[in-house]
Amino acid sequence: MKKIIFITLMTFLTANIFAQNKLGHVNAQEILFQMPAYKTAVNDLQQFQTNLENRLSGLLSELDQLRKSYEATASSLTDLEKQDKELEMQSLYQRIETFQADAQELLQKEEQKLINPIQTELLNAINEVAKEGNYTYILRDEVFLFANESNDVGDLVRKKLGL
Repeated sequence: MKKIIFITLMTFLTANIFAQNKLGHVNAQEILFQMPAYKTAVNDLQQFQTNLENRLSGLLSELDQLRKSYEATASSLTDLEKQDKELEMQSLYQRIETFQADAQELLQKEEQKLINPIQTELLNAINEVAKEGNYTYILRDEVFLFANESNDVGDLVRKKLGL
C-alpha cells in the first residue's frame, strides 16, 4: 500500500515539474543567414580571403619566375651564383609557407571579428524572447526529430531582430 501511494505521489510531482517547463525551439542558423549584417560580413570575409589569395598568387608567381630564370641561366652561372639563386628561391619558398600559415590564422581571426558580434546579437534576441515568453528552454531545431510548430519561436526572434 505504501508503494502505491509513493508511486502515485511521485507521478503527480513529476507531472507537476514537467508542466511548469515551457519549451520552445528555433532554427537559429536559418535566422542568422537572413540577417543583413551576416550577409555583409560574409561578403567582407570573401573579399578579405580574395585579397589574401591574390597576395599568395603574387608570391607564387615570383617564385615561378625565379625558378625559370635559374633554369634558363644555370649552365652559365658559377657555383657561387647558383648557390645564391638557390638560397633566394629557398628563402622565398619559406616566406610563402609562412604567409600561408599566417593567412589561415588571419582569416580565422577576421571571421571571428565579423561573425561573432552578429551571433551574439542573435543569441541576445533569443534570450529576450525566452524571458518575455517565460520559456524555460529554447532549443535548436537540429536537436529534435520532431517539434510542434506551435512551440517555434523563430518568428518572435525575427521580429525582435527587425527581420
